Amino acid sequence: MLRACCIATLLHLLPAPALAEVVRLVTGNYPPYEYEANGQVQGVAVELIRSAYARSNWQVDIQVVPWARALRDVQNGDADGVFATARTQERDAQFFFSRESIIPFTTTLFVHIDNGWRFDGDLLSLADLRIGLLNQASNGPAFNLLMAQGKLHNAEMANDTLTNVRKLLSWRIDVMVANRYNAIYVMKQNNLYGQVLPLKPDIDTSPTYLAFSRKRDLSRAQSVFDAGIAAMKKDGSYQQILERYGF
Repeated sequence: MLRACCIATLLHLLPAPALAEVVRLVTGNYPPYEYEANGQVQGVAVELIRSAYARSNWQVDIQVVPWARALRDVQNGDADGVFATARTQERDAQFFFSRESIIPFTTTLFVHIDNGWRFDGDLLSLADLRIGLLNQASNGPAFNLLMAQGKLHNAEMANDTLTNVRKLLSWRIDVMVANRYNAIYVMKQNNLYGQVLPLKPDIDTSPTYLAFSRKRDLSRAQSVFDAGIAAMKKDGSYQQILERYGF
Protein backbone atom coordinates (compact mmCIF):
# COMPACT_ATOMS: atom_id res chain seq x y z
CA MET A 1 0.00 0.00 0.00
CA LEU A 2 2.82 2.35 0.97
CA ARG A 3 4.63 1.53 -2.27
CA ALA A 4 1.52 2.32 -4.32
CA CYS A 5 1.11 5.64 -2.53
CA CYS A 6 4.75 6.55 -3.22
CA ILE A 7 4.38 5.72 -6.91
CA ALA A 8 1.19 7.78 -7.12
CA THR A 9 2.93 10.71 -5.43
CA LEU A 10 5.88 10.51 -7.82
CA LEU A 11 3.58 10.38 -10.84
CA HIS A 12 1.74 13.41 -9.53
CA LEU A 13 5.01 15.32 -9.25
CA LEU A 14 6.07 14.54 -12.82
CA PRO A 15 5.44 17.40 -15.27
CA ALA A 16 2.34 16.96 -17.38
CA PRO A 17 3.01 16.25 -21.07
CA ALA A 18 3.00 19.43 -23.10
CA LEU A 19 -0.12 20.00 -25.16
CA ALA A 20 0.50 20.12 -28.89
CA GLU A 21 0.28 23.61 -30.30
CA VAL A 22 -2.42 24.20 -32.87
CA VAL A 23 -2.49 26.51 -35.89
CA ARG A 24 -5.93 27.30 -37.31
CA LEU A 25 -5.96 27.67 -41.08
CA VAL A 26 -8.58 28.32 -43.74
CA THR A 27 -8.47 27.58 -47.43
CA GLY A 28 -10.71 27.44 -50.48
CA ASN A 29 -12.13 24.48 -52.35
CA TYR A 30 -9.37 24.19 -54.93
CA PRO A 31 -8.56 20.59 -55.88
CA PRO A 32 -6.08 18.98 -56.25
CA TYR A 33 -4.38 21.48 -53.92
CA GLU A 34 -6.97 21.76 -51.15
CA TYR A 35 -10.52 20.43 -50.95
CA GLU A 36 -12.98 18.59 -48.74
CA ALA A 37 -14.18 15.07 -49.56
CA ASN A 38 -16.08 12.63 -47.34
CA GLY A 39 -15.76 15.06 -44.44
CA GLN A 40 -11.95 15.19 -44.71
CA VAL A 41 -9.78 18.08 -45.88
CA GLN A 42 -7.41 16.71 -48.50
CA GLY A 43 -5.03 17.76 -51.27
CA VAL A 44 -1.37 18.17 -52.05
CA ALA A 45 -1.02 21.56 -50.31
CA VAL A 46 -2.89 20.21 -47.27
CA GLU A 47 -0.54 17.24 -46.99
CA LEU A 48 2.55 19.42 -47.39
CA ILE A 49 1.41 21.80 -44.65
CA ARG A 50 0.38 19.05 -42.22
CA SER A 51 3.69 17.25 -42.78
CA ALA A 52 5.72 20.43 -42.24
CA TYR A 53 4.02 21.21 -38.92
CA ALA A 54 4.10 17.56 -37.79
CA ARG A 55 7.90 17.76 -37.68
CA SER A 56 7.54 20.06 -34.66
CA ASN A 57 4.53 18.18 -33.23
CA TRP A 58 2.10 20.96 -34.12
CA GLN A 59 -1.48 20.15 -35.00
CA VAL A 60 -3.18 21.83 -37.95
CA ASP A 61 -6.90 22.63 -37.93
CA ILE A 62 -8.07 23.37 -41.49
CA GLN A 63 -11.48 24.65 -42.57
CA VAL A 64 -12.58 24.85 -46.22
CA VAL A 65 -14.64 27.98 -46.96
CA PRO A 66 -15.25 30.20 -50.02
CA TRP A 67 -11.94 31.81 -51.02
CA ALA A 68 -13.06 35.41 -50.51
CA ARG A 69 -14.22 34.50 -46.99
CA ALA A 70 -10.93 32.69 -46.27
CA LEU A 71 -8.96 35.85 -47.03
CA ARG A 72 -11.38 37.96 -44.98
CA ASP A 73 -11.30 35.61 -41.97
CA VAL A 74 -7.51 35.82 -41.74
CA GLN A 75 -7.46 39.56 -42.33
CA ASN A 76 -9.96 39.98 -39.46
CA GLY A 77 -8.07 37.61 -37.17
CA ASP A 78 -10.78 34.93 -37.13
CA ALA A 79 -8.21 32.39 -38.38
CA ASP A 80 -4.42 32.23 -38.10
CA GLY A 81 -3.55 31.71 -41.75
CA VAL A 82 -4.77 31.06 -45.28
CA PHE A 83 -3.26 28.97 -48.08
CA ALA A 84 -2.21 28.58 -50.81
CA THR A 85 -1.93 32.19 -51.91
CA ALA A 86 0.31 34.16 -54.22
CA ARG A 87 2.00 37.27 -52.88
CA THR A 88 0.75 40.56 -54.26
CA GLN A 89 1.33 44.15 -53.19
CA GLU A 90 -2.20 44.32 -51.82
CA ARG A 91 -1.87 41.07 -49.87
CA ASP A 92 1.51 42.07 -48.45
CA ALA A 93 -0.30 44.93 -46.72
CA GLN A 94 -2.99 42.59 -45.35
CA PHE A 95 -0.95 39.55 -44.23
CA PHE A 96 2.58 38.42 -43.47
CA PHE A 97 3.84 35.46 -45.43
CA SER A 98 5.87 32.32 -44.92
CA ARG A 99 9.39 32.62 -46.25
CA GLU A 100 9.21 29.17 -47.80
CA SER A 101 6.77 28.56 -50.64
CA ILE A 102 4.22 25.75 -50.56
CA ILE A 103 3.79 24.89 -54.24
CA PRO A 104 3.89 26.77 -57.56
CA PHE A 105 0.65 27.68 -59.34
CA THR A 106 0.56 27.72 -63.14
CA THR A 107 -2.05 30.00 -64.72
CA THR A 108 -3.36 29.06 -68.16
CA LEU A 109 -5.94 30.29 -70.67
CA PHE A 110 -8.72 27.89 -71.69
CA VAL A 111 -11.16 28.11 -74.61
CA HIS A 112 -14.06 26.05 -75.95
CA ILE A 113 -12.71 23.21 -78.10
CA ASP A 114 -14.55 24.72 -81.12
CA ASN A 115 -13.15 28.21 -80.55
CA GLY A 116 -10.45 28.98 -83.12
CA TRP A 117 -8.87 31.82 -81.12
CA ARG A 118 -5.28 31.15 -80.06
CA PHE A 119 -3.00 32.95 -77.62
CA ASP A 120 0.22 34.44 -79.01
CA GLY A 121 1.66 35.44 -75.63
CA ASP A 122 0.38 39.04 -75.73
CA LEU A 123 -2.07 39.56 -72.86
CA LEU A 124 -3.49 42.65 -74.57
CA SER A 125 -4.95 40.31 -77.20
CA LEU A 126 -7.54 39.50 -74.51
CA ALA A 127 -8.78 43.09 -74.39
CA ASP A 128 -11.91 42.58 -76.49
CA LEU A 129 -12.74 39.08 -75.22
CA ARG A 130 -15.16 38.08 -72.48
CA ILE A 131 -12.89 36.70 -69.75
CA GLY A 132 -13.94 34.36 -66.95
CA LEU A 133 -12.00 34.81 -63.71
CA LEU A 134 -12.09 33.25 -60.26
CA ASN A 135 -13.12 35.73 -57.57
CA GLN A 136 -10.17 37.05 -55.51
CA ALA A 137 -7.65 34.92 -57.42
CA SER A 138 -4.24 36.24 -58.44
CA ASN A 139 -3.35 35.43 -62.05
CA GLY A 140 0.25 36.63 -62.13
CA PRO A 141 1.80 40.11 -61.95
CA ALA A 142 1.40 40.99 -65.65
CA PHE A 143 -2.26 39.96 -65.84
CA ASN A 144 -3.08 41.58 -62.48
CA LEU A 145 -1.52 44.86 -63.64
CA LEU A 146 -3.57 44.97 -66.85
CA MET A 147 -6.71 44.32 -64.81
CA ALA A 148 -5.83 47.13 -62.38
CA GLN A 149 -5.22 49.48 -65.32
CA GLY A 150 -8.63 48.64 -66.78
CA LYS A 151 -7.14 47.29 -70.00
CA LEU A 152 -8.99 43.98 -69.66
CA HIS A 153 -12.39 45.51 -69.14
CA ASN A 154 -14.70 42.63 -70.07
CA ALA A 155 -14.07 40.25 -67.16
CA GLU A 156 -16.65 38.26 -65.21
CA MET A 157 -16.06 36.78 -61.76
CA ALA A 158 -17.17 33.36 -60.54
CA ASN A 159 -16.82 31.74 -57.12
CA ASP A 160 -15.54 28.41 -58.45
CA THR A 161 -13.81 26.94 -61.49
CA LEU A 162 -16.71 24.70 -62.51
CA THR A 163 -18.96 27.74 -62.98
CA ASN A 164 -16.45 29.25 -65.40
CA VAL A 165 -16.07 25.95 -67.28
CA ARG A 166 -19.84 25.82 -67.77
CA LYS A 167 -19.87 29.44 -68.93
CA LEU A 168 -17.17 28.57 -71.45
CA LEU A 169 -19.11 25.57 -72.75
CA SER A 170 -22.29 27.64 -73.13
CA TRP A 171 -20.35 30.43 -74.94
CA ARG A 172 -21.14 32.95 -72.20
CA ILE A 173 -17.42 33.75 -71.99
CA ASP A 174 -14.72 33.51 -74.66
CA VAL A 175 -11.76 32.53 -72.51
CA MET A 176 -11.25 31.25 -68.98
CA VAL A 177 -8.22 32.17 -66.88
CA ALA A 178 -7.51 29.39 -64.39
CA ASN A 179 -4.93 27.34 -62.59
CA ARG A 180 -4.00 24.62 -65.09
CA TYR A 181 -4.11 21.67 -62.68
CA ASN A 182 -7.22 22.82 -60.84
CA ALA A 183 -9.16 23.34 -64.07
CA ILE A 184 -8.15 19.97 -65.53
CA TYR A 185 -9.00 18.21 -62.26
CA VAL A 186 -12.44 19.85 -62.10
CA MET A 187 -13.21 19.01 -65.74
CA LYS A 188 -12.20 15.37 -65.30
CA GLN A 189 -14.31 15.05 -62.15
CA ASN A 190 -17.34 16.39 -64.04
CA ASN A 191 -16.82 14.48 -67.31
CA LEU A 192 -16.08 17.70 -69.20
CA TYR A 193 -12.45 17.05 -70.05
CA GLY A 194 -11.86 17.20 -73.80
CA GLN A 195 -14.52 19.85 -74.39
CA VAL A 196 -12.20 22.66 -73.30
CA LEU A 197 -8.74 23.37 -74.71
CA PRO A 198 -5.81 24.65 -72.58
CA LEU A 199 -3.69 27.12 -74.53
CA LYS A 200 0.04 27.65 -74.62
CA PRO A 201 2.01 29.55 -73.55
CA ASP A 202 0.95 29.63 -69.89
CA ILE A 203 0.50 33.19 -68.69
CA ASP A 204 2.23 32.76 -65.33
CA THR A 205 3.89 30.36 -62.91
CA SER A 206 4.29 31.77 -59.40
CA PRO A 207 5.08 30.35 -55.96
CA THR A 208 2.31 30.25 -53.38
CA TYR A 209 2.62 30.73 -49.64
CA LEU A 210 0.99 30.42 -46.26
CA ALA A 211 -0.30 33.89 -45.34
CA PHE A 212 -0.72 34.75 -41.65
CA SER A 213 -2.97 37.22 -39.87
CA ARG A 214 -1.46 40.50 -38.67
CA LYS A 215 -3.97 40.69 -35.80
CA ARG A 216 -1.66 38.82 -33.36
CA ASP A 217 1.88 37.50 -33.10
CA LEU A 218 2.06 34.36 -35.23
CA SER A 219 5.80 34.48 -35.85
CA ARG A 220 6.32 31.06 -34.21
CA ALA A 221 3.68 29.49 -36.45
CA GLN A 222 5.50 31.00 -39.41
CA SER A 223 8.97 29.84 -38.34
CA VAL A 224 7.78 26.30 -37.51
CA PHE A 225 6.22 25.96 -40.96
CA ASP A 226 9.29 27.40 -42.70
CA ALA A 227 11.65 25.05 -40.87
CA GLY A 228 9.47 22.02 -41.57
CA ILE A 229 8.91 22.61 -45.27
CA ALA A 230 12.59 23.52 -45.82
CA ALA A 231 13.64 20.23 -44.21
CA MET A 232 11.16 18.35 -46.41
CA LYS A 233 12.56 19.97 -49.55
CA LYS A 234 16.06 18.99 -48.45
CA ASP A 235 15.39 15.35 -47.56
CA GLY A 236 13.20 14.57 -50.59
CA SER A 237 9.89 14.02 -48.79
CA TYR A 238 8.49 17.22 -50.35
CA GLN A 239 9.09 15.91 -53.87
CA GLN A 240 7.65 12.51 -52.96
CA ILE A 241 4.35 14.13 -51.97
CA LEU A 242 4.25 16.17 -55.20
CA GLU A 243 4.85 13.06 -57.30
CA ARG A 244 2.11 11.16 -55.50
CA TYR A 245 -0.35 13.81 -56.72
CA GLY A 246 1.01 13.82 -60.27
CA PHE A 247 3.10 17.01 -60.09
